[in-house]
Amino acid sequence: MPSMSLKPVAGQLFQFGNDPARQLSVFMTGTKQRAMVVVGGVIDGFFSLHSMRLLVTELEACGWTAVQPQLASSHTGYGARTHVGDAEDLQDLIRLLEKDFEMNEITLFAWSSGVQVALEFLTNCEDTDIITRVILQGVVTDPSDPIFSPEGEAKRQALVDEYMASGRRDAIVPEEVYDIPMTAARLSTGGLPSLQEAVWQPATSEDHERLKKNLAALTMPTMLMIATGTEYLPSQAVKDKVRLLVSTCAATPEIEVNFFEAAGDERRRMLRGSEAEHSTAITFFLRECDRRREE
Repeated sequence: MPSMSLKPVAGQLFQFGNDPARQLSVFMTGTKQRAMVVVGGVIDGFFSLHSMRLLVTELEACGWTAVQPQLASSHTGYGARTHVGDAEDLQDLIRLLEKDFEMNEITLFAWSSGVQVALEFLTNCEDTDIITRVILQGVVTDPSDPIFSPEGEAKRQALVDEYMASGRRDAIVPEEVYDIPMTAARLSTGGLPSLQEAVWQPATSEDHERLKKNLAALTMPTMLMIATGTEYLPSQAVKDKVRLLVSTCAATPEIEVNFFEAAGDERRRMLRGSEAEHSTAITFFLRECDRRREE
């Protein structure tokens, strides 16, 4: 018998896009009329998230189809897309799913730097009414890391400006400037690159106004999946503080924060071994949303 990592996954592979020279690929698994759209980070492709192979099977069982687009910023040769451009492409995909595939409900699941695209879409794009729940996942690190200091941000901005001016829009910036893969183009347009900036930094520093602003677009049931690294283990008191601040500042009362310990490495990459835990948390969240809706 083939292992889970080798077992073939059946689905539909199609392309979309208004520009014939820039067609984006999508892999869709399942036959349900509710879709979970998975937004990965820079350099991510189909099944880059370790739990996806297990998750697509479990999603079908609880009434959802998995949709994995490959964003333009994950490719080279497409003109180095920004996170704003990716959000516009995501909007086009969601319109396509609603019109051509007759999807009546969508869960937006973003992880790593895909969080930047998801929040941009929810904040500034149209056709968000069909999004009935959101899941944001990412590995967090020590908020005092020099990368996230004012000096680190200034150093990063200077390098991004240099890359953009010299035509290296699609170049990945060095790890000492930003610790997860990000192109100069993606960093040039601001936004919130990951869960670290969107939630962890403002919550651990008790910056209520910034956290409230970052969460303002999340008006639907939301789950935040916060993974900690093997070297950074926040105390229970810190976790409790983050949960309290998120619930206080959120735009929806239906928001939850789940922690996954030692699930990432020092470069905020997900580690293998926690696939079942992550998949179970996601499907449980979806079922609980359905249960509350029916009450």
